[in-house]
Amino acid sequence: MTTAEKRQNFLNEGRLTIEKKLIHYRQRIRLISSLRVLIALLALFTFYQYLNLQQDWLWYLSLVFLAGFVFLVRIYFNLKDKFALEQALQGEYEMEIKYLAGELPNLEHEAQIELENHPFAQDLNLFGRRSLFHHLNRSFSNEGKILLQSDLSEREPLGDVEERQNSLKELESHPEYILKYRSLGRGMEEKGPKVNDLIAIWREEPLKRISLLLRMIMIMGQIFVAYALLMLIFQPSTETFKILNYAVVFNLIVTFSQFKHLRKQQLLVSKLSDSMERYANLIAHLEQHPFQSKALKEQLNSLGTSFKASQALRQLSAILNSLEQMANVFVLIFLNGFFHYHLHRLHSLAKWKEKHADHLSQWLQVTANFELYSSYANYVQNHPDFHWPTQSEDQVLKAQNLAHPLIPATQRVANSFSFDDFQQMILTGSNMSGKSTFLRTVGLNLVLAKRGLTVAADDFTFYPFQVLCSMNPSDNIHENTSYFQAEVIRLKGLLDSINAERTSLLLLDEILRGTNSDDKKEGTRLFLKKIAQLNCIGIIATHDIDISNLSESAADVFAAYFFESTVSGGKLNFDYKLRQGVCLTPNATTLLRNYGII
Repeated sequence: MTTAEKRQNFLNEGRLTIEKKLIHYRQRIRLISSLRVLIALLALFTFYQYLNLQQDWLWYLSLVFLAGFVFLVRIYFNLKDKFALEQALQGEYEMEIKYLAGELPNLEHEAQIELENHPFAQDLNLFGRRSLFHHLNRSFSNEGKILLQSDLSEREPLGDVEERQNSLKELESHPEYILKYRSLGRGMEEKGPKVNDLIAIWREEPLKRISLLLRMIMIMGQIFVAYALLMLIFQPSTETFKILNYAVVFNLIVTFSQFKHLRKQQLLVSKLSDSMERYANLIAHLEQHPFQSKALKEQLNSLGTSFKASQALRQLSAILNSLEQMANVFVLIFLNGFFHYHLHRLHSLAKWKEKHADHLSQWLQVTANFELYSSYANYVQNHPDFHWPTQSEDQVLKAQNLAHPLIPATQRVANSFSFDDFQQMILTGSNMSGKSTFLRTVGLNLVLAKRGLTVAADDFTFYPFQVLCSMNPSDNIHENTSYFQAEVIRLKGLLDSINAERTSLLLLDEILRGTNSDDKKEGTRLFLKKIAQLNCIGIIATHDIDISNLSESAADVFAAYFFESTVSGGKLNFDYKLRQGVCLTPNATTLLRNYGII
């Protein structure tokens, strides 16, 4: 069984297992729901009989039924939560099954970061529909998406590519763990203000613990309620019920004296409660796994060692959820009336904030980092035919059977090359023969390699070149910039980016298209002579075969390669194979004739 078949079988078997679990949970939810209704009716019936018959045993029995009802409610919602998590996990399995079948996920694929004047993101189609990011992205939070986009478009190389590779290899070996992590976080996309922004606002808002005097008054009120409850339980009567009412009213007055302060905190944290529970589950999932790679261990260590971040977040979630219940009449009146529920919660929130608030953003950043790692590791799992590249300290770029990573395996054509004997590849070829695709093949695989991912090649050795591209400049009517001027500005920017500290890789596709043929040819020739003096290597695709003569006059700098097409039965054929030399088979006339234009 091939690695690809193992991946497919793993996903199919996982989906079937989850379907069985969902059937089981549905049956139990229906059963508990029916029992819950039955127990509630019995509690009401026995209480009604107690009112009619005034027999104490009916009062106690109604309390037993009420306790049973509360117990079943907890079981019901626990089952609903498990059912929802299994459904989310099923969605992750189905997403990857569809991806292997050629259907990209319905997730964010457009860039949310600033890319103006970026040296390669737009030219290499890093973002957009069916882009590299569209293939990679499995993030579930805004922070995770932005982190992934920023990492993918990062101009500087990783400090340690091998360590990133080790981390992804470790995660790759635990596919179910990755899918479970994603299912715990799926649905966290914020539609309003970002969580980190809300946390920053809340952290700056002063919050003090309940004063000692107020706490003493609260204790007195709770003792009063406890006394009244005991009287009602052991000597149920109208008088004891009135005493309980007095105690409840006293406690409500105490609670409502702090209502303004309570309401202010409730409004500040109301949008955080659901998120904190999800983050708690995510971090608990991370804490359960004994990671071995250095980078992943460091991430877990940043969560703290003296306590579990997941437990702290669950405490916060519980506190926030309780403050959210201020809109619930039962909680607001009865629980506050019995034991100052919201004042205790406010005090707990103040204590939590003093102890953990400064760590909160860091904990959330860890989950975003693991979104990035899990997206990358998932990409590696889905492409078992890709291989791990080797980074070199020497200025090396060579590949065996390198192919475009976004083209399906059944369609992509691989090529081999090496920059050992030259610095600039002059690439000629007829229309549609594969020149632009080859430029993006080299660029995208280098981007993948620099981020520690596998590449679409049998072997790929690279130096972490600075990638600089000019493939599709466009005019700008708002800035009164013509196509040719935009390209010149782009080329000038690329040249200014080349520096002595790190060698650059230039990928240029048919430059100076906005001028006449002779001017373009001479301009291209002079531009190539210019970059030959700079600290860069490059590939320039051109239709001007005369430019390839540079490979004869300066063979140690320039080398000529080409793609070609053949005509058979009046139809054009392309093999997309890279060859050394110059293309001598133009096809523009044949293309025009085939499309009925001439």
